Amino acid sequence: MTQSSTLQRLRIEPCPEFADILRDERYAGSHGGKPDIPERINQAFDRLILQSGTRLSGAVVLRLCLLVALAFGGAVFVFSENFLATGLATGASALVPIAELSVRRARRRTRLSEQFPALVEQLLRIARGGRKLETSFEQIAARSPAPLGDDLRLALRRTQLGLGLGDALGELPERTGLAGMQVLVAAIKLSERHGGDLTESLDRLAHSLHEQARQARHLRETTTVDWAAGVLVFLLQALIVWLFVVADPQQVSRMAASRASLAMAAAAGTILIAGWYCLLRLSATRRSA
Repeated sequence: MTQSSTLQRLRIEPCPEFADILRDERYAGSHGGKPDIPERINQAFDRLILQSGTRLSGAVVLRLCLLVALAFGGAVFVFSENFLATGLATGASALVPIAELSVRRARRRTRLSEQFPALVEQLLRIARGGRKLETSFEQIAARSPAPLGDDLRLALRRTQLGLGLGDALGELPERTGLAGMQVLVAAIKLSERHGGDLTESLDRLAHSLHEQARQARHLRETTTVDWAAGVLVFLLQALIVWLFVVADPQQVSRMAASRASLAMAAAAGTILIAGWYCLLRLSATRRSA
């Protein structure tokens, strides 16, 4: 028995009366008015857990932060018996699980960004062919690999509670963190509720994604050139300093004994740092142009 036949046999009929049990608020929110700083931190933490794709709950992640902090902080105190070093190690190690989730979210978002254009192209072909979108969307979700396929299948379960396809996909922009997903969901909702031209919307979205991919490639090439130029300048400066020291090994000690030489060295270092900063700013400005 194939997977599709099994899914058809186990399919639950939509029950609109169950739609009201779904929660629209997925994050820690304020009880009115503008959220304050603790609530914003809670929302960012919930969003990090959701978009990282982990199966751990927020409480488990917080316990991991505490355990890692106690383990590293205790180890540093045993070896150093220094309260300052212990405090620094405890505070830094408490962020290790958060950093791991951030890395996982970045990698997951990269994979989603690679899979999303193919999803839009498939939906565009379906819309041009005049086929039923919901049935075709279920087939696409069944064939799509993780992580996009997992998110699509999870969202389509909401249609079994009586929600329309657009409402069922409403949580995908937050779950994936993709700006294009917001456009896709809005186009599907507009087509369902007001009869908008879904084909035209998907065509524009596909064109926008192709343009973004082209700009991303150009940005990577520009960034590579900028970093190569920066590394070359740094290596040339290091080579000059090394030749200077090799030519006269006593020059460093004479410079350290003179306040004027130290002041000139400090000024040179300040100018060097300012030059690096200007180079990075110019590079960022050119990439954003």
